[in-house]
Amino acid sequence: MKKFMFLFLIAFLAISINGWGQIISQYVETSSGTSPKGIEIWNNTGSTLDFSTNNLIIKKGTNGGAPATDYTLSSGTLASGDVIVIGTSDMQSITEANGSVFYLKAFTFNGDDALEVWYGSTKTDVFGEPGVDPGTGWSGNGVQTWNQNIQLLSGITTGDTDGWTDPSLRFETVCTDNCLTGFGLAPSSGGNQNPVIANISNSPTYPTSSDAVSVSADVTDSDGSVTSVELHWATVSGGPYTTISMSNTSGDTYESDTDIPAQADGATVYFEIYAEDNDGGSTTSPEQNYYVHDAATTTLPYNETFDTDLGECYPFSVSGDTKYWVWNSTDQAASMNGYNSGDLEEDWLIIPGIDFDNYSNEYMTFDTWYKYGTDDANNYLKLMYSSDYPGIGDPSGSTWTELSYTQPAAAETWTSSGTVDLSSISGTSVYIAFKYHYNSGSYRTWEVDNILIQEPTTDPQPSNYPTSFTATTNSATAITTSWTDAAGPNLPSGYLILANLTGTFTAPTDGTPVADDTDWGDGNGAMNVAYGVGTYQWTGLDPNTQYYFIIYPYSNSGSTIDYKTDGTPPTADATTNTAVVPNAWINEFHYDNIGTDVGEFVEIVIENPGDYTLSDFQLDLYNGNNGASYDTKTADLFTVGTTDGNYTFYYYDYPANGIQNGAPDGLALSYQGILITGQFLSYEGSFTATDGPANGETSIDIGVSESNSTTQIGESLQLKGGGDSYDLFTWQDPAAETKGSLNNKQYLGNYTTWTGNTDNDWATSTNWNNGVPDASQNVIVPQGLTNYPTLSASGNCDDIILESNTNRNASILGNSYLTVSGTTKVERYFQGYDDGALNG
Repeated sequence: MKKFMFLFLIAFLAISINGWGQIISQYVETSSGTSPKGIEIWNNTGSTLDFSTNNLIIKKGTNGGAPATDYTLSSGTLASGDVIVIGTSDMQSITEANGSVFYLKAFTFNGDDALEVWYGSTKTDVFGEPGVDPGTGWSGNGVQTWNQNIQLLSGITTGDTDGWTDPSLRFETVCTDNCLTGFGLAPSSGGNQNPVIANISNSPTYPTSSDAVSVSADVTDSDGSVTSVELHWATVSGGPYTTISMSNTSGDTYESDTDIPAQADGATVYFEIYAEDNDGGSTTSPEQNYYVHDAATTTLPYNETFDTDLGECYPFSVSGDTKYWVWNSTDQAASMNGYNSGDLEEDWLIIPGIDFDNYSNEYMTFDTWYKYGTDDANNYLKLMYSSDYPGIGDPSGSTWTELSYTQPAAAETWTSSGTVDLSSISGTSVYIAFKYHYNSGSYRTWEVDNILIQEPTTDPQPSNYPTSFTATTNSATAITTSWTDAAGPNLPSGYLILANLTGTFTAPTDGTPVADDTDWGDGNGAMNVAYGVGTYQWTGLDPNTQYYFIIYPYSNSGSTIDYKTDGTPPTADATTNTAVVPNAWINEFHYDNIGTDVGEFVEIVIENPGDYTLSDFQLDLYNGNNGASYDTKTADLFTVGTTDGNYTFYYYDYPANGIQNGAPDGLALSYQGILITGQFLSYEGSFTATDGPANGETSIDIGVSESNSTTQIGESLQLKGGGDSYDLFTWQDPAAETKGSLNNKQYLGNYTTWTGNTDNDWATSTNWNNGVPDASQNVIVPQGLTNYPTLSASGNCDDIILESNTNRNASILGNSYLTVSGTTKVERYFQGYDDGALNG
């Protein structure tokens, strides 16, 4: 409580107060944390101070440093004898309750920081000693500038512009526990002290429409006695008021003799306390108010679009006195923003209570939007629910459980919450709320709109089955089922088609959805198709196999799905074609070279491609680490190369590092989803495929590979030898690429190649990879073999090729003769050949 000032100072004030009467009359520096911190400025000049003409400036000297501007007030006025308070946000309530004006400033001064007060260019007061670092702070006689609330001593009415080292010369301690007693109450310059009104409260704190409300307050008079206390109340701010007398019940406490009558839900009651003392002095408190709110309840479906206000949603501020949920008229949404509060903002928007025991499978959707701020574990907008919150008052004392929802991925983007499942919640009075929780520096603007809580809507069972249900064979691996949509008053939302190999089906059960099943692992399939589609193609089927189908229309989904199973559901069946096995193979590819991999490609060969649809051929690249396909290309995407007889070459160019570098990896060629025999190849090892056309198959290691230390750019792995199918060729080490055409040492047609696997007898079939040649068959005799053919009897062939390399030549020996119907080609390897002449 403020002290009296002595009357004998009045003459002095009249002369000098204009220069020195704007002074610090109270100061607080927190005993813990960062607040409260603030000062009270008293105008004892005898005239009004206009801060738009002469700014109020607070300078701070940090740790003995030169004072520098820390706060400037450039608007407003301060009447003579009045005070203003400048400080952290927790000082606002008591300042305004005591009838003074508050200005927010998150001061960071400590007890060792000097302060200067300026009015324009005139220094009017100094707190502490600028230019000197006192250590923790200044102190004397128990009064100190840290961890205390201190107020100006009685009799001191002017500033000290020289500073001081002992605060007890000008101040006395009010408290040491962060109390804010006295802030907003001006010191007295003499005469009668009017009554002081404090600690105003109403009971109940959060009244409903059935509650009458009592009011109490502490009223004191420092120089006399309190003679009369009245409660003035109204339902309109500013009155006219109804008066209720208040009586002293204990100590300094006065309570209303009768209660304010119960008011309607949604009403705001305004009230003030008026007190008189024995000298005729009086005080009227600032106007207070309370909001009458009944715990709101609702039924489902609940829909709040905030078109005109917050509806029945109940805003409640747990922390932060100046911010709360409001209605945004521009966006027509509920909005909350803690900007410039300075406090921890914990603000709730509470949806009316719901009896969840009356409903089932409830769910919630809404939209959110944000701007500014930062989210983390301590700064967030959460969706919560409670079954023990009473529906009014502070929600923080109840038990709340978080519900997850989808938040916007970017600022200023309205985003749907997705479906929030409420089906596990039970209770007859459950409240769902949005909890806004942000600290200073992280404040975020949040908006909420289009809240919908409901049970799933259900439609009646479909009236009829679809008609014209048929199954049509497409290929060896595909059948298409088609139908005409069901007609009637109750249309289906979709159809369940079941498939199997027996034709015996079990009807689905209402409330239990059947999931799609297309892997055929157990010989059964299932597919859900929306109303209006009318067709579905089944793929991955076995060739030359009969499949059976049945169709059930249904309404709704999930636990409310309703199948039509009465009567006779339509059925159909079809048999897949016998598998067509095209003659096609992987012929050449490149995946690794010295330096950065470039020019990667795969080449395939197809015999008589005009007999097929190119898009039915598919090349999969496989990762040997997990057995999965990592790239898929159909042959219609390949570049067409040359044609050799009935065989056409196709190749696909991959980007740099597009084909993995092995240890191991692989590739597979399939037709209509069926792996072509022998065409799951790998390099640098073998592995088992886990998906795609080669699923479950073990790869064939081709036995050769490329290397980033030896393989040149422009080389590839390729088949060599002669024949008309993959099994008649062999893979050779990296050689100059032949993309789109015949490989090096590759011949297409009716060929057989000498292997010498058994002995050297020309007439032994096991010495050839495609049987003993006749006059229509071409022959290749490779170099580098152990056994070479010997003719013990006459032989025949069409063309014959005797190969050679730098080490050795192929040969034919014998005592008989060989009839060659076509061309004989003998390869010779020359060294030192230059400009048409041999050099060695």
